[in-house]
Parts: sequence; structure tokens; C-alpha cells
Amino acid sequence: MKLAEPSWLLRATRVNATDSRWRTASVFAQGTDDVPAVNRSQVTRWERGEIAPTYAVVRRYEIICGLPEGHLATAFDLVHRHAHPVAAAPALRRPMPQDPGAVADHLVGRALDGGPVTGLEWDQLSAMLGETPMAFMLGRDWQQLVRRGLREMDVSVRLGYCQRSEAMSRIAGHPRASGHVVDLTRAILNDPDAQVYSEAASLLRYVDHPDAHRLLYDVIADPVGPHALRAALYAAATMVRDRRTPHPVAVDLVRQALDIARDVEHPYRVRRSAADVLLALRPATRTSIAEEFRRRPEDLALASIISGDGPRPRSQGRALRGRIVEQVQDQVDGSLHDQPQLLRLLTYITVESNDELRSFALNLLMLLPFGPAVGHAYLTELRSCVEHGDMFGIHEALGVLIALAPGEDLSLVTDLAVRAVPVPADVDQVAVEACWALGNAPVVTLSADPDDRIAEAVRQSWQQKTAICPDLVGAWAYVLGMRGRRDLLESLVPPAGVATGAVWDNARRWWLDAPAHALGSRSC
Repeated sequence: MKLAEPSWLLRATRVNATDSRWRTASVFAQGTDDVPAVNRSQVTRWERGEIAPTYAVVRRYEIICGLPEGHLATAFDLVHRHAHPVAAAPALRRPMPQDPGAVADHLVGRALDGGPVTGLEWDQLSAMLGETPMAFMLGRDWQQLVRRGLREMDVSVRLGYCQRSEAMSRIAGHPRASGHVVDLTRAILNDPDAQVYSEAASLLRYVDHPDAHRLLYDVIADPVGPHALRAALYAAATMVRDRRTPHPVAVDLVRQALDIARDVEHPYRVRRSAADVLLALRPATRTSIAEEFRRRPEDLALASIISGDGPRPRSQGRALRGRIVEQVQDQVDGSLHDQPQLLRLLTYITVESNDELRSFALNLLMLLPFGPAVGHAYLTELRSCVEHGDMFGIHEALGVLIALAPGEDLSLVTDLAVRAVPVPADVDQVAVEACWALGNAPVVTLSADPDDRIAEAVRQSWQQKTAICPDLVGAWAYVLGMRGRRDLLESLVPPAGVATGAVWDNARRWWLDAPAHALGSRSC
């Protein structure tokens, strides 16, 4: 299931504009003081895809609808990359400065010297490099550029994250950079002290390099931890599904994934990603394996994924999609049935098991006007799942909220993050996922400050005699780091002898070194 050509994004942006004046095409066509008028029929042709929109057309929509420069263009890039993973140049050709070489040199120099580079500047730099296949830089400079971009991806959200993600995807597809991307990804996935693995692994989907497949096999065979393992499985599922791995390597990856999916010692999300890799098998083989998993009630979700039904049985998936559509409809103007591409995105996040497809849909929803409504709908779903003890539903709802959590009404997510709400199982893993959602949410003034509650949970953990899950310790640091609480990270120094003191100290130092201009919901 693929989305239509990205011209539908133009209409979606206009009819959901914050200023209701622009929702009428005839008024929109009149333009503003800064944007010239066009014929009403021209707007229709743009939005129907009868005329391929240019960057200037997309910029027109951004200006009139009050969006930052590059916001809608980045959404176009996401849709294009979904269909064309390996591409060094953007979908919409950017306007080049009079002296592109000088501008590129300036931005590369600033990136290599540690100066601030905004998401829009990453977009400009990567677009210029993509237009120059023979661009010359020393190998160490390519590596440093990729390392810098990944570091900023790790700590940014929403538009800032999507711009950096697209920029790094272009650089990964550059013929002179792909080998350096693989080398750096190998170093990160084998570093037990790394705080984020998923962004590095995701770049392997965008390179055309023979070592990428073997790297995934090696990491899955001997991972430094569950997060590195899940990141590698995430990338492997897409590459095997798209037949971008040699057949012998694909067979090895599927065998590894089956062993991991069977191993109940692995966290739920690791086993879920392993089950996704198994979708590369023939239907008859998957049916046989799914029957094996159905023998354990706890593994029904995995059985459903392996059989091809998605993360829930089909009837449950349809019911969930219906609930989410109904709740989103209550929060937006106009009928969702007039916006079929939005309905398709909701299908991706409710009934699709492939992490890459879900990630694509969630990233796009971050940039679209419907994103907050979807986030609120999943908060309601999370409350219901917690109330009914639906562990699978809790994991799935948090998986969406990691990308789309709103900035308000996060008391339940905070309760889960500090383990203040009982759940039937996976208490620490649920807390980790809640921390990711909390850290990625927009920062607003709340009556019950989640930062202070996280800090108190850290202090209390030092007093406990029972061991604290190291992943949860790192996740607490993630919340404070993403929310820009350097003051708390600096003050929370563990006393000597605390079992997880070294884990906390490593995590907080990693966040204290994070580039402030790219951090969390304040990223630019």
C-alpha cells in the first residue's frame, strides 16, 4: 500500500490551515502582500497533481498558511523517499544560491567546527551536495559530517528532526559518503555507551553499499544491548522486505529473527521487530510458524504479525482504526472521508506491523495539521488500555505517542514513566517507552511538572536496595535531556556505591554534551 503522489499535501495543508480564511481555494488564490495572486483553477491543478508543484509553489503554501520555511517541503521529501529510498537529491529541487560552492563550504565548515546548523541549513547543505555527485571531501570530513548530523537527529523532534533525517538520508545516498555512513553506523551499533541506536541503523536503508547487509547480521548475532538489537532488526526488516539483501544474507537474517522472536527473554519490542523480519517468508511457512506462537497467550500479537494480519487480529485492528478515526474526526473540521490519504496514514499506524512504514506515517503526521488530533486520540486509547490491563495495547499506544504525544495532559504518561501506575507486566519496559514519549512531547507549562517527578524517581532509585533496570535509568536521562533540563542533569550526581551510578553518570554526561540548538521541542 503506497501513498499517492505528494500533491495531496498541498490541499491537506490549505483546508486545515489555522487561519480559516485560506481554507477556501478562491481566497487562497488571491495571495497576500508577499505572495502574488493566481487563477483559482491553478490551485486546483496543483492540488490534483495535474501540474507538478515546484519548490516555489510549496513555499507559497508555507507562507500563506503560516508555516516555517521548509515545513511542507520536508513533508514532500518524506513521501518521495518512501517510494525512492536511495536518493542523494531532494524531491523538490531547491533554489541554488548565486555561489553554491561558497555557501556549501561555509555550511560544511560550520558543521565540522561545531557551530550551530539549523534543520533548514542541513536541508540546504544536503541538497547542494546531492546536486554534486563528485563533491570532494576528505574521508574524515564525511565521517565527521555524518556523525554531527546523527547526533542532532538523536536529540531533535518534529520539524527539526524530519529536516535532519531527510538531510542525512540524502548524504547516506551520496556515492562518496555511503561507505563512511556504514563505518560510522557500525561504530555506533557496537558502542555499549551510545544512548540512541535507531537513527544510525535507519541510515542503512538509504545506502547502496555491500557491507550494510553483513553489518546488520553481525550486530544481530552479537548485540551490545536490546536497543542496538532492535535497531538492527528494524533496518533488516525493511531491507529484506524490499529485496535489497543478497539471498544468502536474507536467509541468515530471517533465521536469526526467528530465534529472537522465540526467545521470551527478549523485550516485547525486540521480539516484535524480529517477527516483522519473518514477513519475508512464504505465506505457508509463516502460517506454520504463527501456529507455534499461538500456543502462548502472551505471543498472540507476534503470531498475528507473522501471519500477516498486522499487530492485532484483523477484527481488532479494524476496531482500533475505527476508534482512532472517530476520535480524530471529532477534533478536525471537514470529513476525513474527503482526505483518503490521511485515512491511509491512520491505517499504517493502527494495523501495519512494519516499523519502517509506521515510522514513515508517524513522521509525516508530525508535519501535518492532523498530528495533534491523532496524538490526543492515542492518549485516550492509552488510558483505556491501562484501565483494562491490555499490555499489547499499552505498548502499541506508547509506540505512537513516542512521535505524537501532545504537550499537555501527560499525567498518565508521566505516571507510567516513574512506575506510579500498576500494569500487568513489563513494568520497566513500559516505563522506558513512556519516557521516550514524554521526552519527545512539546514542552509546555504543566501544573504537575514531569521534570521534577523524573528527578525524584532518579533520587529514589539510589535509595532502593533492589537493582534498577539500566535501560530505565537511561530513559530517565532521556526525558531530562530532551526537555532541556541541564540544571537537573548537572545536580543529579549519584552517591558512591549506587549500583546504577555509572549508567546514570554516562547517560547524563551524554546529554550534557548534546547540541543545545537542536534539542527537543525547541530544536531549530
